[in-house]
Amino acid sequence: MRDYGISEDFYYINYFNMISIPQLNDSDLIKIIKLIKLEAEPIMVNVKPEEYSIVNECFPNVKKKIERDGGRQIIGWQVWKTTIMIWAEFHAVWESQDGNLIDITPKQIPMSMITFLPDAQRNYEGQQVNNIRLNITDNLIVDDFIGMAKVEFDFLNKGDRKFQHKVALNESEQQEYNIIRICKDNLELMVFRDQSRRSVCFCGSGNFYEDCCYQIVKEFIRE
Repeated sequence: MRDYGISEDFYYINYFNMISIPQLNDSDLIKIIKLIKLEAEPIMVNVKPEEYSIVNECFPNVKKKIERDGGRQIIGWQVWKTTIMIWAEFHAVWESQDGNLIDITPKQIPMSMITFLPDAQRNYEGQQVNNIRLNITDNLIVDDFIGMAKVEFDFLNKGDRKFQHKVALNESEQQEYNIIRICKDNLELMVFRDQSRRSVCFCGSGNFYEDCCYQIVKEFIRE
């Protein structure tokens, strides 16, 4: 499964220190539960990776665990938070035969537990599932970043590509994707520099972003 979790949303490693797991009474956690339209209660799940487990490959990891030790797969969402955004990542954990939930998938950020939202209405059918993101600031640049992250996901998972582990693009598709990725990555930097739509644009034109590349971003998000 391609990684659309932390390494994609937070490409620059120094941002990892800003990531946390929300507590069960976190008001932003309640908001994202409503956004996903879940009725299940959030729970804290211990992280105990197996030696064969691979980062970001939760579904194959759990499948292998079941083959070895029995139990079953529980599908849901693991939730992450920074000071600017909270997001849910489609995820699977392992349930032992005595009913204990354990996250056997290692993380890029070492942690002993995750915030998990069980989702009994979802199934994993081998295709990619996008993260669900929520801006928890008043900065509209965060909304632009979230919008471009969705544009990137939809582009890479269009048609048969949603089942592909490695996506092959033709020349024109690669050119379009390059524009999408440049916009998304630079918006990410603007977010963490606490810049706004009235900040100088990342393209080097000297114009305000609002009057410059925002127009490109806006068209991508609209499509």
